[in-house]
Amino acid sequence: MQLSDRELWLAANSIPERQDNGSIIWSGFITDISDKKQAEARIHQLAFYDELTGLPNRRLFADRMRQALVASARHQVYGALLYMDLDDFKSLNDTLGHSFGDTLLRNLAEIITRNFRETDTVSRLGGDEFVMILNDLGTSEEAATKNAHQMAESLLEALSKPIYLKNHQYKCEASIGIALFKGVGQPQEELLKRADTAMYEAKSAGRSVIRFHDSEVQSVLAQRFRLESQLRQAVERQELSLAYQKQVGLDGGATGVEALLRWQHPEQGNIPPSEFIPIAESNGLIVPLGLWVLETACQQLALWQSMPETQHMRVSVNVSSKQFYQPDFVESVVRALQQAKSAPTGLCIEVTESMVLDDLDNAMAKMQALRVYGIQISMDDFGTGYSSMAYLSRLPFDEVKIDKSFVQMADTRENSNEWIIIETIITMAHKLNMHVVAEGIETLRQHELLAAMGCDYFQGFYFSRPVDLDTFNHSLQSMR
Repeated sequence: MQLSDRELWLAANSIPERQDNGSIIWSGFITDISDKKQAEARIHQLAFYDELTGLPNRRLFADRMRQALVASARHQVYGALLYMDLDDFKSLNDTLGHSFGDTLLRNLAEIITRNFRETDTVSRLGGDEFVMILNDLGTSEEAATKNAHQMAESLLEALSKPIYLKNHQYKCEASIGIALFKGVGQPQEELLKRADTAMYEAKSAGRSVIRFHDSEVQSVLAQRFRLESQLRQAVERQELSLAYQKQVGLDGGATGVEALLRWQHPEQGNIPPSEFIPIAESNGLIVPLGLWVLETACQQLALWQSMPETQHMRVSVNVSSKQFYQPDFVESVVRALQQAKSAPTGLCIEVTESMVLDDLDNAMAKMQALRVYGIQISMDDFGTGYSSMAYLSRLPFDEVKIDKSFVQMADTRENSNEWIIIETIITMAHKLNMHVVAEGIETLRQHELLAAMGCDYFQGFYFSRPVDLDTFNHSLQSMR
């Protein structure tokens, strides 16, 4: 029953009663079940629709996806999954608050829905991730690709128009990954993973980018996922080790080493750090891995300090940004030294300029706390940042490491631009009471020029490649 202001649901129960005169009278009662119906509707809404935006949720999306695959098989036409993720949505939440983020998501739900056909499905799977099912895009892969791309471009154009949120103007940028489908032979989970993979490829390429799923990309990512799983077990299986690259002084004698993490996979052999370090950075494993490197390096430092011929040796350890900004980073460094019973003056922590500038005040506090214990601090890859020179005098560094790109680009002419920059760095560092290490030295000429300019220490393949501990110790014995 429809009243003027609301819908009323009634349930009637009655039984017939025959009267003496032969007529029948129905006796019963009528119950208002509006609250029950509203509760059922609410349960259905919560079960199949996103509470914030009103869009189909993951459960309803799965059902719509099944229907789309069946229809695609029946009519022999292509469809597509569009996986969209907002660029820099986290910054909006962090700066303006979650209420602004929620308002934006509700606005986006309306914009996205208007941009697609009634036969398509727009769903929100969580956070700022929206997935669209596009049906009937054509009978050929070429036509479907073209149509899906046009619809994705149209969506990005619609999103580019400013949205006003409580007196704030916000312009959306999003990354979109697309996976085509045809028929029921492809599992839903696989299709969603492909679209998700394409979306992350788009995100890595920049802002407001569209990418289609590529089987080669998927193969690379599958290898990455396998490595991630195996990396978690690598410490327990003792597959990780440290390699040591020698640093020498002006007289050619070893003054220290840089400790470098290596992974010897039981099946794939040596995994380059360029492959597994980014994985560890992205999933947070870099923090426990970094701690293991620090503890292992401190143990070796203690052994060298216990022998007269190597007690002068210094060990340099790179730390990641995530490790450096852990609240207990300074305590973890001191604890590693104390447990190993090694002198703090033999340890050098290497940080990059970009790390320090992420949170300058916090970085300054940590660096000063480390120096109180006698631990040295080195700016790694010096010269690659645009502001290295400006910040060097303000930061409590003991050492700068000239980035190998300067050394490797320099030719044998003393007045080349790279050499001029290098000489300027050395002069400035010395005036700030810092010593200088040059990385990437590969030739005698490079060594001679750097020595003539007053560089203090040298590191590179010309002296030694990174080697395992036994090889390094043997090289030390042969130099005596």
